Amino acid sequence: MSDTEKPDIRIASPEETASFAPETKSLEQELAQYKDKFLRAQAEVVNVTRRLTEERAQSVRNANASFARDLLTVMDNFERLLTTLKDRPESDPVAHGARLIYEMLLKILKAHGVEPIETVGKPFDPRFHEALVHQPSLTAPEGHIVQEMVKGYQMHDRVLRAAVVAVARRPEAKADAPAAGRTSED
Repeated sequence: MSDTEKPDIRIASPEETASFAPETKSLEQELAQYKDKFLRAQAEVVNVTRRLTEERAQSVRNANASFARDLLTVMDNFERLLTTLKDRPESDPVAHGARLIYEMLLKILKAHGVEPIETVGKPFDPRFHEALVHQPSLTAPEGHIVQEMVKGYQMHDRVLRAAVVAVARRPEAKADAPAAGRTSED
């Protein structure tokens, strides 16, 4: 067929098109099945990509948490050092250097989401605090923290180390008072 010849086009009769109906329906069903499979596969790829991204981010957070947990011992030792150096004057280069390094370490940890857990004066929360003792107190409300023994830290709302604390309780009644109906002569 050359460029100048026109193709022989004719319109099929209704009887001819009726004979293609079962094959057309079969092809439409097959197309719908392939389309459904394609959409499901596409959704699966999106879900797997999202899940892998979340798992990778969680792995990085866990690695960072492990590293930060290891640094907490260094923080504790720096705090002990600063306690021993508190009586030294500001002009003492060793004390000044130790304070500067401690502050730098605090800033770095904070930049990575590591922060101390608030304790004294706060209600005891077993998710963040570990009670070592119950301490009688007339001033602090019962169940509130009155002393911090070991500082606790959290990283992005995840506890790295629980704070070890003393929790207030009401003082017991004195045993000096005689029981009702008894005298000291009994």
